[in-house]
Amino acid sequence: MGEDWILPGRNCGACGYGTCDEFFAAIQSGTRKKEECPFSSQHLCQEVPCTQAVLGSFDILGDPFDFILHPLPGECSARKILLPFRPDLVEKWDIQPGDILTGRPMGAGCPVQHVLLVLSASTVSGVIVTHVVGPLSSRGREVKDLEAYHIIGFEGM
Repeated sequence: MGEDWILPGRNCGACGYGTCDEFFAAIQSGTRKKEECPFSSQHLCQEVPCTQAVLGSFDILGDPFDFILHPLPGECSARKILLPFRPDLVEKWDIQPGDILTGRPMGAGCPVQHVLLVLSASTVSGVIVTHVVGPLSSRGREVKDLEAYHIIGFEGM
């Protein structure tokens, strides 16, 4: 592990530990590797930053974009905030940071299944904050299929 690596301090739980300090202790004991932290590098992110991507000016209906939402600094995508059609599943399935979810944003009428990395989940409201990570992230891991959800917000810049 390089001496220049700084703990991200997000305490997101995506590595399987409750805090970055707990994860770092596991690294020091040799049971985990720094690369298992989704924020240790841009391995979940695209190779070319969004600021260098060639973007069109119009959506599929021919209307001009109002804005483009970029990821928060150090994150791989804008955060997608969703509410499952069955919010009780957050508690029933014990959805936690680091879990992989699949489902379709059917509230928006999207026909495409999305693969999501959970950043946080509320058992009170059922609201889940995620990153869209793509199907490769779900290979060889337990996946919880929500089937359908509403998109209730995004966070980014």
